[in-house]
Amino acid sequence: EQLTSLLVFRAGSSQPKAVPLGLVTRLEEIATDKIELSNGRYMVQYRDQLMPLVQMAGVTVQTSGAQPILVFADDGRSMGLVVDE
Repeated sequence: EQLTSLLVFRAGSSQPKAVPLGLVTRLEEIATDKIELSNGRYMVQYRDQLMPLVQMAGVTVQTSGAQPILVFADDGRSMGLVVDE
């Protein structure tokens, strides 16, 4: 039996959530002044690309300070999941 390492995070509620660690490329804290709103979607310039930020239900993007993000990448494309912690 093979055990999978999990990354535990909170997003939208106090109940912890988890994803397999192997799916997460990076853990980032993005300065909120770097986050842009484009056509109703949050985006950020990340490693010379425009990366979409995805919000789970009940999660809001911070308005000041830094926003924790889980970065997922596949085939040269990245997506950031907005998390609370």
